Amino acid sequence: MPFSQYIQLNDGNKIPLIAFGVGSAVSKRWGNAKALPELVKTALQAGYRHLDTAEEYENEEEVAEGIRMSGVPREDIFITAKDLSTESVTTEQALRKTLNNLGVEYVDLYLIHNAMFAKNDQDWQRKWTEMEAVREKGLARSIGVSNVERQKIEAILKIAKVPPAINQIELHPYFQRTELASWLKQQNIALACYSPLAPLRSTRPGPVDDIFQSLAEKYNVDESEIGLRWAIDQDRVVITTSSKVERVRGYAKSLPSFKLTSDEISDIAELGKKKEFSGFWQFFAPSGGDK
Repeated sequence: MPFSQYIQLNDGNKIPLIAFGVGSAVSKRWGNAKALPELVKTALQAGYRHLDTAEEYENEEEVAEGIRMSGVPREDIFITAKDLSTESVTTEQALRKTLNNLGVEYVDLYLIHNAMFAKNDQDWQRKWTEMEAVREKGLARSIGVSNVERQKIEAILKIAKVPPAINQIELHPYFQRTELASWLKQQNIALACYSPLAPLRSTRPGPVDDIFQSLAEKYNVDESEIGLRWAIDQDRVVITTSSKVERVRGYAKSLPSFKLTSDEISDIAELGKKKEFSGFWQFFAPSGGDK
């Protein structure tokens, strides 16, 4: 059964709250993509309906093969892709290459992967104008940004005909981005979280260990599923991945079966404030950026 929780973006399109990510260990750039078609097939057949991809992962063709193997119709799958933003290639050229690699006519969401290419606000604003153009041509149904601070989004909003629908950033209990998340909500810009399980994977022991364990016992689920629901139950899109077929199936089965209470969400947040850890944000905002 498909995972059926969605939120509505500011352009009226709906996005599934859980995405199967194809970066990290299953990318050609940083890992091994050979198993990816089978993993994508398994994820889609298990109920995932959102795939999070990127040009930088160098595995779009493997994703396409997995989609074909799954038998799930294209119109039932929400595909997020990301633009690498190289100076020699326009946004439309990059997206058309991605569409060809994925074997589709459009993506549901196209993101600027990061702002590192922009030397100034004018570069950034020019890029956003190109993003609006591919949306106008129907190559992307929604457009947004990734790894971007408030200042960069404010620069976009000064000239935008279409505001960003979403900002995808590193976010978890040890890196909550409270000020940025609050501002995005005020602007009606959705939030997507990658590395949601960093407290369990990268930085143990820590102050959320005990509450994750006790809640996992309460709901009879894995601790990692508590970490994912902490984001989902705040209406945040969550990107998770695994190279293990059993875990992919387990998430799809368990995540729809329970919800955290508002008190449990708050308790995790309060404990998370006792430790700070970021695996990726330092690359995109060396000065620290928004909190």
